[in-house]
Amino acid sequence: MSGLGGKYAIVGMGEVAPPKGTLYESYYGMASEVAGKALDDAGLTKKDIDGVVFTTAYGPPFPYPSSTTGYFCEYASMGDVWFENYPYGSMPTGPSVVHRACMGIEAGMANTVLVINSDNWLTRNSRQAAIEVMASRAFDSQYEWPYGPYAMTIMGLMAQRHMHEYGTTSAQLAEAAVAARKWALMNPVAFSYNTAPDINVDDVLNSREICMPLRRLDCCIVTDGGTAYVVTKADRAKDFKKPPVYIQGMGEMGHGRYISQVPSYADLDIAGKATRQAYDDAGMSIKDIDLAYLYDPATILTLIYLEQIGACPLGEGGKFVEGGRIGPGGDFPVNTHGGLLSCRHSAFSGASFQLSEAVKQIRGECGERQVKDANTALCLCEGGWFNIGVTILSGSPR
Repeated sequence: MSGLGGKYAIVGMGEVAPPKGTLYESYYGMASEVAGKALDDAGLTKKDIDGVVFTTAYGPPFPYPSSTTGYFCEYASMGDVWFENYPYGSMPTGPSVVHRACMGIEAGMANTVLVINSDNWLTRNSRQAAIEVMASRAFDSQYEWPYGPYAMTIMGLMAQRHMHEYGTTSAQLAEAAVAARKWALMNPVAFSYNTAPDINVDDVLNSREICMPLRRLDCCIVTDGGTAYVVTKADRAKDFKKPPVYIQGMGEMGHGRYISQVPSYADLDIAGKATRQAYDDAGMSIKDIDLAYLYDPATILTLIYLEQIGACPLGEGGKFVEGGRIGPGGDFPVNTHGGLLSCRHSAFSGASFQLSEAVKQIRGECGERQVKDANTALCLCEGGWFNIGVTILSGSPR
């Protein structure tokens, strides 16, 4: 338990979501744009910021990724600020990078922190190159990468094991993809909005096989995109332009580096431990959660993480998602933006749209996909291999 829950709030948020066919050549230009949107949302200027937390870009052309934050501050003329670079993929772009902002304020390093997650991942790479770069960086160069694993190779193994242990079916996996697409088709920020058709379970099952049992529509998309947030103390939160969203609970738990050392693909209790930390920090349980945002580069993780956050018992994720339960109109809304499956996956900033969507839902800014009486959201992201960050957000102060 962090002990920081309830002390901090998000008071500004921005998104950059280039549509299909748009090239975003400048990495730092995208970061600067999304930072400006977050500042405008909070009613602030750069002069009001005394801390910056920035996520590392994935792959070239960045020779010193550990210095990405410093490069950005210089590019954006941020002046003299406390800054931190967080170099762990996907996880920090949701909960953990915001956690670092809270820790910096708690330590007295800053008062108002700008958090930035941005990557022109698709523009800098072809789709195939993006996949290959991610694989070469994600697996151990000596013991794993030479044998050819890709991210979806591991997701496929996870799905096979879950099917073997619990009787999960491909049709149940497909339910997660269908729900994500239906949400995305109502979200103008989603890459699939106005560019992809609605889908049903049969469409998923008939799509091209990628890595047994996963098919193309079971797998995430590759895009550009980014988000930014302004974080400050909860007792200052009402002084800003928009309604604050309070960071009620935080949890983090890391497994390690080697995928070959994960004890079980079917039972990722590392996510359960991080979630229980966040629940304890917030003084909440699954019964208090109105919305869930779960890391979903493949449909199998939606099912597994539903089990880990306590939405259903272990092994019953497949049954839980049947009948559109996590989609529009369902009684447990998940990834109302469309998730990595149908909204955006821009490498290190991929899961950041979870958090921005949670902020918008709690503020009541989501139009036709707005969930009625949405006040409390859980965001769970993964970085590396099964290093988990969880944040619980609420529109109500403690």
